[in-house]
Amino acid sequence: MPVSPPLRPAPCSRPLALAAAPILIALTAPFAITGCGDFEAREGMPRPSSDQPVQLTFLHTSDIHSRLLPYDLQLAATDERLIEHYAPESPILKATTPLVQIGGASRMASLIKRERERSPNVMWVDSGDCYQGAPIFNAFSGEAETRFLSRLGADAVVIGNHEFDKGLDNLARQYGTWATFPVLAANYRWDRDVKGAQEMARITKPYAIMTAGGLKVGIIGMANLSSLNSAGEGNNSLGFAPLDEVETVQFYIDELAGVVDLIGITSHMGLTGHEGRVEDYEVIDRTVGLDFVFGGHLHVVLDPPQVRFDKAGRPVVLTHSGAFMKYLGRLDVVAEDSGDPFFGWEITSHRYNLFPVDESIPEDPETVRFLEPYILEMNRAFDLTRLIAYAPRMIPRFGREKANSELGNIAAESMADRRGVQADFALTNTLGIRTDIIRGPITQDQMFNVFPFDNFVTKMYLSGSEICELMSFVARRSAGRGCQPQAQFSDRVHLKLNCVEAAPECSFASEVAVRDQAKYEACLAAGGALTTCDVQSRQPVDPLAIYQVAVNDYISRGGSGFRVLKFNNAREPTDISIREAVSDRFQSYPSCLDACLNECTGKEGCADRVNETLRTASIAQISTSDCESLPNCYADVTTYHTNFCGGRAEQDPRILCAAFANVQAPSPDAGGGIPAVVYAALAPYCRLINAQAAAMPAGTEVHDECYLLPKVIESAATYQVTIEQAWSWTKVALAQMGLPAPSDLCECRMDASVRADAECRTLSCVVGRADDRMEAVLFDEFQIACRAFGGRYNADTEGGQCRIEGVSPDELNMACGQIGGRYDAAARVCALPLPADPQDGEAFDTLQEACRRFGGAWDASTGKCSLPPEASTDLCAAQALANPCDDDALLPDEDEVSN
Repeated sequence: MPVSPPLRPAPCSRPLALAAAPILIALTAPFAITGCGDFEAREGMPRPSSDQPVQLTFLHTSDIHSRLLPYDLQLAATDERLIEHYAPESPILKATTPLVQIGGASRMASLIKRERERSPNVMWVDSGDCYQGAPIFNAFSGEAETRFLSRLGADAVVIGNHEFDKGLDNLARQYGTWATFPVLAANYRWDRDVKGAQEMARITKPYAIMTAGGLKVGIIGMANLSSLNSAGEGNNSLGFAPLDEVETVQFYIDELAGVVDLIGITSHMGLTGHEGRVEDYEVIDRTVGLDFVFGGHLHVVLDPPQVRFDKAGRPVVLTHSGAFMKYLGRLDVVAEDSGDPFFGWEITSHRYNLFPVDESIPEDPETVRFLEPYILEMNRAFDLTRLIAYAPRMIPRFGREKANSELGNIAAESMADRRGVQADFALTNTLGIRTDIIRGPITQDQMFNVFPFDNFVTKMYLSGSEICELMSFVARRSAGRGCQPQAQFSDRVHLKLNCVEAAPECSFASEVAVRDQAKYEACLAAGGALTTCDVQSRQPVDPLAIYQVAVNDYISRGGSGFRVLKFNNAREPTDISIREAVSDRFQSYPSCLDACLNECTGKEGCADRVNETLRTASIAQISTSDCESLPNCYADVTTYHTNFCGGRAEQDPRILCAAFANVQAPSPDAGGGIPAVVYAALAPYCRLINAQAAAMPAGTEVHDECYLLPKVIESAATYQVTIEQAWSWTKVALAQMGLPAPSDLCECRMDASVRADAECRTLSCVVGRADDRMEAVLFDEFQIACRAFGGRYNADTEGGQCRIEGVSPDELNMACGQIGGRYDAAARVCALPLPADPQDGEAFDTLQEACRRFGGAWDASTGKCSLPPEASTDLCAAQALANPCDDDALLPDEDEVSN
């Protein structure tokens, strides 16, 4: 349990001395970090008079998660709205593809340097989780991230939970070697008996003090507790005991009051009390004396920043600026002297700006040079550009209708079915899967982004009663997180999660059944359908039986709160990486060629056309009306390889066309007619180029369009040769006509097409599928729903009535509708006819879908659903009243730490 911060003797002889204040200097920071010594104004700026307002600028980053290199992102609606608001001219908004490039340390460095030049009083604050999330961390354990913060001169950095991902000793080594910035963690009391903790006690400070604009600004660092499950246990490997958040903050506010002018926090606690934890909201509400809070951990942007009030009614500005180096936040504040010796100066106004780290930001040359050796070594270690498979559509990590996700199902099945494991079923924590598989080539680099944690498969032996306890824990955890399942299961298990915390524990997880794999495979071999065989082979869990369950090693040790696994010693660790297990399963899927031929089913002559095209030409000649798998793979893989052509030498097309003016039209010859094709293609092109050149000012740069590439692909189809052969003939024809050879850029782009044509013939096409093996429902019975809303259930009325008091009519109407009832505004009563009618309080996209989920038969002619008498009522939508089921934006960052 958190304990109060200890009182310590002040090291300086001052009435309000800075106990344990950092006596460090960030050598590259724009403002000095002061300790107990000189408090005179820095940078030659005099202290402002009490009637003179001062403007200060804070730059804010958080949750960088090792994204030091630019990466492709499928833009979410929230990001699109933010970018439209703050950067309407951003190239991201003009992208013609679903993926945009964003982020990167070199662009972030340019932004930070630019903003420092624009304003005189700038401080850069980071809210933690700089580590973990990209392969540069797997390769260098945080060295590159720590050096980046030091080189650029961060002014205050709080420790995040992912800083512990490679252990306390690694964190102490990285910070001890490379950190020149103040490392803050006021709410950790380090255990000097644990390896690395003594070094961390030396390195970390509770707060930093900076001088800007003649004012002294104190920033307290509040590190994460909510995602470090073992932090509250004695002698834990994290090496610290947690301190009470509210008492800690107030303790240091009182210590800094009268010594500094403004007091704030850089926090990695989260936003609002999650699972009983104290986070940003609660700290502000329950303390007195804060002026601002910069938060992190939830990966969200507070737009605009919120203004909350402390216990004394004073306003506190709260800012979260997103994650993954997508944005740099800038908060400008105006401070004025309050006249109160305790509160000092106060923020009287503020303005917020958000800068997307997009391609319009130039790369900082110094940071580019700094990253180069890391990039080279990382690519040698991991072969990040290697293609593993192809995804013809997105495979999401979160499920629809609160069920198992497509990607989660694949990951868990990969664990259960892996050679050397062969478990009855598998499960893994949902937020151990960090992003979706987006449409396009699946690369080794993407696999590190999806599965950044170096987790391995552990095989455990659990009794049926332990499995039920495990499922109940998952249900409780899911209920507290918007009804979003917090574990992903393989095909071989089926259960129902009842996401209502008021229900007895035994009803949290019900209908738990495990598939008899031998019976299932026999059913399939006899020609049975997948769903039919699955249902027929399910066996309810026997409380006394022993089951083999594959889990990741992190939760096997109790991570993410899986204590039922922690206390079971019947486990077999393996050396099977979950990332590699999923990669191998991806490669076992049917090839894109097989998927294409499957799409040909029912289309006359389709398969013959596809096979003949592949024999005589390239995939580029396959019509999308026949199939989409192969043409889409070819287009996406070509684009992927073309992305590596940046920086290749170009050829000014005016040079080519100047030489072409002296070429005589060739006659068809034994070379297959290619010279004539090349000449016919270049003639109109060069007329256009010459006309444009005549109208251009002298010295105008013209880029190489590689104009002949599409003509080469057409020629390959015409002459029934490979693209590679047609390209070779084209270069011979250019030489015969005395024309310049293609540029390096064109060679690279053609090689991209050649490689895509070869690779897509064998690449696996990975497609996820919606899974119904885990259903998350909010209420099994209307009575429980009624009680959850604070109502009184009357079983004597027809169909049952629920009387809900103490809330507004609008809330009553919403609550009633969301639990499938009819609301009587005059009587303030919610009535639910039984069996449930899906047309009342529709909680699904379509009535047909609702009918299917309720087990009914849909009649399209009448628009009605016939329900069987035993049909249950799915009422998950009721959870939206307080915690939307379909909103994962505020799900906390997962606690992926080796405890």
